[in-house]
Amino acid sequence: MSHHRTPIVVAAAVLALAGCADNATPTASRPTAPATTSPTATTSPTATTSPTATTSPTATTRTPVATTTAPSPATTSPVSPPVTEPATATTQAVDDEPTLGEGFPHQPAGVAWPTETWPVGEPPAGFDRAAVDAVVDEAFGADDNEQRLRAILAVQGGEIVYERYHPLDDPDTPTSSFSVAKSVTSTLIGMLVDDGSLDPAAPAPVEEWQADGDPRGSITLEQLLQMSSGLNWTESFGADGSIGPMFSSPDWAAYMISQPLEREPGQEFEYSTGTTGVLTEILADALGGPDQLETFIYDELINPLGIDPISLVEDSTGQFVGGLGFDTTPRNFARFGYLFVRGGEWDGEQIISTDWIDYAWTPSDTLPIYGAQWWLNGPGETPMASGLFGQFIVVDPEHDLVIVTTTTSGGDAATPRDALWEAITGLEAG
Repeated sequence: MSHHRTPIVVAAAVLALAGCADNATPTASRPTAPATTSPTATTSPTATTSPTATTSPTATTRTPVATTTAPSPATTSPVSPPVTEPATATTQAVDDEPTLGEGFPHQPAGVAWPTETWPVGEPPAGFDRAAVDAVVDEAFGADDNEQRLRAILAVQGGEIVYERYHPLDDPDTPTSSFSVAKSVTSTLIGMLVDDGSLDPAAPAPVEEWQADGDPRGSITLEQLLQMSSGLNWTESFGADGSIGPMFSSPDWAAYMISQPLEREPGQEFEYSTGTTGVLTEILADALGGPDQLETFIYDELINPLGIDPISLVEDSTGQFVGGLGFDTTPRNFARFGYLFVRGGEWDGEQIISTDWIDYAWTPSDTLPIYGAQWWLNGPGETPMASGLFGQFIVVDPEHDLVIVTTTTSGGDAATPRDALWEAITGLEAG
């Protein structure tokens, strides 16, 4: 399988990430491939209470989950402006006995999996739409507002129950993921941990660090995942920052791999887009190279979930950069979040294990509100994929809920995100 590649335009990307009004980073676009056989910078809110740490996940085999099919009832879109999709034919019936890990809700009987289209339903009884709309309207601003909330949607019980777009935006145009892509990269790592190819507790398999006496050889895969590798990095576009030099490098992963230690591994959290690039290099090495990594992403994640359209940012070597650039639509971001609400299952197939999800959402020792490339400080202390400017995927299995926001530079996503979460979950709490 081959895909057309156009290297990222580095100067334009730096400007986009540094704070342009429109957050569409230039990318190498490609159509979804047919199935084969085989925040940059993120500011952390106040620390929250952390659950007990867990051990590294054990290797598992992805196995199909027994399912049956049933017809899907027609639904009516409640959103404003309305966004509709045709009904799908496949639904997931639920066995009485749970098959998922504790805390992950089943796909409701009679609700179609959203591989092709999203079912649309009503929010829970008592939902104060007027109050949420008012907050969203404030974040949208004027019809020609450049610094704005672009989109917000909520999925509960497998159906879109709230969805709105600014007049300048629409449900079909991909937007930049920015650092939301880090949680995607974590998931790809998790797939190789599940099949026994990688071990988070082991030294990271980076050939350049294996020389006798190289202190970087002690860096574990877990420390890379949790942003505590100790590698020299400054998450800044300034003169002393690391982002510009890495973006200017033809090989982003090689740039980061070449960095010396600035502190002992495992001692301090330092947010690093470069570190995620090292993770993609580990993936590519394990799978056979950049082409094989790209095929793996499509075969194991993009195609099974029905993520289309999609644009992956690659460096000049043709390798997915990992720390940003999984660019797609809000509904597709919701598909990614929904995979985690369902405990890693998708329409009868276990895409990622619940062991890995539990591990990825375990607070790190160096920053309890951060796990394995996931933030753990979403509304109600929920896990959250988070990107620059306010690209959020909130994953709340307790309430069978996913919330997605996209924004431009200067847009406010956190306020409407939290208002929507509270309007839905507060009803259940009451």
